[in-house]
Amino acid sequence: MLPSHGRLLAAVCLALSVCATSSPAQDTSAARPREQSALGSARISLDASYTHPRFSDLEAAATVAPFVSTHWQVGVAPAIQFVRDNGNNYFAGSAATLANYFPQTTGGWLPYAGGYFSEGSASFSSGSGYYGGQVGLLHFLSPAVAFRAELRYRREAARANSYESSDLYLTLDPYLFGRATRGLTTLPGFGVFDASVFGDLQLRPSHMLAANGTLAPFLTHYLQAGVTGTALFTFDVNSGYHDLEWFGRAYLPVDGRVLPFADGFVAAHYLTDNETERSHGARAGVRTYLTAGVALDVAFEWRNYAAEPVGAVPMIRPEARTIRAALTTQFRARRRKS
Repeated sequence: MLPSHGRLLAAVCLALSVCATSSPAQDTSAARPREQSALGSARISLDASYTHPRFSDLEAAATVAPFVSTHWQVGVAPAIQFVRDNGNNYFAGSAATLANYFPQTTGGWLPYAGGYFSEGSASFSSGSGYYGGQVGLLHFLSPAVAFRAELRYRREAARANSYESSDLYLTLDPYLFGRATRGLTTLPGFGVFDASVFGDLQLRPSHMLAANGTLAPFLTHYLQAGVTGTALFTFDVNSGYHDLEWFGRAYLPVDGRVLPFADGFVAAHYLTDNETERSHGARAGVRTYLTAGVALDVAFEWRNYAAEPVGAVPMIRPEARTIRAALTTQFRARRRKS
């Protein structure tokens, strides 16, 4: 049997193959996305959360990278973190710029090469900057969703012994504006599923895999079930963990623009030493479709943790309450031709 990190990586590859053979939900223009210019479309990412009351933790990261011409994509990627614990405050922030050149603008897979620069600062440390480059392949599954495979190199600036890293990224990217502007015609139902995939294989200075993904099919217009997986594994020390979370969600399909929802979930955190931490809870929030195939979820989460034995005394971690806003991509399974 595959080890846990191997099973998760296989699941990531399976999800990629599913997305590659699917079409974006509700997007009737997806039949010939390769023949349309991406000019005006922008890669957009957003993941922001605020957790309380064990400690206050505000984290937010975003990317806005539009195609400013048929061959150039230019973007910015800010990120912040603010933590308050027992009266102590910690802040970290960064802002990055990137530019990618696409020598060809038509075809199934679009190669590109580009540059990167970032500047950041944090509490109790001096500021730092990074520069580097990337090469990759971009494949539009639809005008609103693209699969990206990217090899990155990053180096810390202005130091004699600068930190260097090389990574291989695999991800699904939401795109908005330009040709990706498509209205939602019908609410999602059976055959439509949410899918997100992210994989980061660090090649240097250490050998490490970080991956997460979600697969959540709709059972009806108002019911959805799914699973989310996360893994971190360091090959050099043969250590890591992976999480699995199963959830069921109910929507109130009153309006195609804003859909209230509520869900319940159970989760498990598996460590390499066979320890397991379990939690469960519920969420309530709203979903809005920014374009066909891309949705924004804003939700409030309650998470309770199971008691953990510490010696002879069980320890119960306090409930965590989190507000989160994030984008998700959506697909419709294609029917096999008879």
